[in-house]
Amino acid sequence: MMAADGSGYKDNLKLPTCFESESLLFSKVAVGKDHIAAITEDGRLFTMGTTEHGKLGHPEKVKTSQEIAEEKARYKREGYKPGQLDRTKPAIGFVEGEIAGKKIVSVACGDKHTVCVTEDGCVYSWGYGKMGALGHGNEESVS
Repeated sequence: MMAADGSGYKDNLKLPTCFESESLLFSKVAVGKDHIAAITEDGRLFTMGTTEHGKLGHPEKVKTSQEIAEEKARYKREGYKPGQLDRTKPAIGFVEGEIAGKKIVSVACGDKHTVCVTEDGCVYSWGYGKMGALGHGNEESVS
């Protein structure tokens, strides 16, 4: 789970808690196994959760050794064990790539992928694409 500042929560939230953002208003939301995709009122797509398989649509981030050390220290303070870091990699932000600048009207999430429809009727999919799951052909594996 993600906090509005992009940091992960140590424990599950037991009661509904508003995801607050002073600058974003949301109109639709979809939920996957470990990620969420939300359409803003102006049609941009915002995703958060784990980065496995590229399902968030965020570019790969290159971290400096100082950023890696700070992240490890933060996780240690919050009680995460080192083995948990590799799988979860929490992230939050707008989807980039070909859909940047297009108005999104619908979104759906699977366990390991995300699909959206733009105002002009184009369907975009990304994430785990093994066995043609994304509709882009029968690729062996997309990690």
